[in-house]
Amino acid sequence: MRRGYEPPRVWPESVTEAELAGVPPLPKSQAEALDALEADDVVRGFFPADLITTYLSVKRAELAALDGLDDAECCRRIADVY
Repeated sequence: MRRGYEPPRVWPESVTEAELAGVPPLPKSQAEALDALEADDVVRGFFPADLITTYLSVKRAELAALDGLDDAECCRRIADVY
């Protein structure tokens, strides 16, 4: 997995906005993260296609089941599952 890739850069807490210019931001939601995974050919290539398809489907179904619920109800439903 490391062959041909730059070593990861660890940003100190004192990093400035100017130093971060051009660094892509982290996803702001699980839905954004799932979209980024689906769009990333390199990361998807680490896993069998059926696994990625299933994972994305399950996670999106979970999001749909929680859509519109308040935080307390989301926590209750998740606690019931886990």
